[in-house]
Amino acid sequence: MTDTMFNPTAPHAQFFEVPYYQYLFDQPVENMANSAFWLGNWDGWFTTEPLANKGVAYNGGVELSLEKFFTKGWHALATVSVYESQYKALDGTWRNSRYSMGAVANALAGKEWKLGSEGKDKVLLTGIRYSVLGGQWRTPIDLQGSIAAGSLQEGGDPWSVKGDPIHKVDMVLAYRVGRARVSHEIKMDVQNVANAQTVVYEYYNNRTQKIETIDQLAMLPVLQYTMRF
Repeated sequence: MTDTMFNPTAPHAQFFEVPYYQYLFDQPVENMANSAFWLGNWDGWFTTEPLANKGVAYNGGVELSLEKFFTKGWHALATVSVYESQYKALDGTWRNSRYSMGAVANALAGKEWKLGSEGKDKVLLTGIRYSVLGGQWRTPIDLQGSIAAGSLQEGGDPWSVKGDPIHKVDMVLAYRVGRARVSHEIKMDVQNVANAQTVVYEYYNNRTQKIETIDQLAMLPVLQYTMRF
């Protein structure tokens, strides 16, 4: 892993470039010649599959970051990571891992306004953040096979279906009053302002005998009051 820093507008901003590559060996995979199972994709508490440390995997990509420091009452930060993550189990085929999302990006900005007369510590704060995550990979579910077996059965090529990217916008508005002994702040933080409902997970429900989905967390407003001594 290496990093490069370029400061085009010193001392108010900085730019980072971090390319990276990671090779993994002796990875736990199912000890069967035709199996594509790798423990790195597993999201359960445990597995009963017979495992052997015979798999390999890699992660590689580049991360870019541009930051504007807090000056003149505002700050901003933008980051993007473009990467690939693959593995090879005992079936001998390189496949996308669950978390090979392709790209993850964030952008945020915040602004402060001083209120009242000179010497009064009263501040209005606003901020906004946008995030996007590339979709995770998954293995198709065999609905008819799941109904017949009474439990989830996978079908098709392992880790061959990519989910939709997840978008989220958050906003914050706060008012802070400072005193000699204590400061008070009241803040409204709203997560997922646009109430985006991207599917992040799907599963087989044996009770309904259907493939059902779970969406990303819905809009969540949080009102907070803080005292600092």
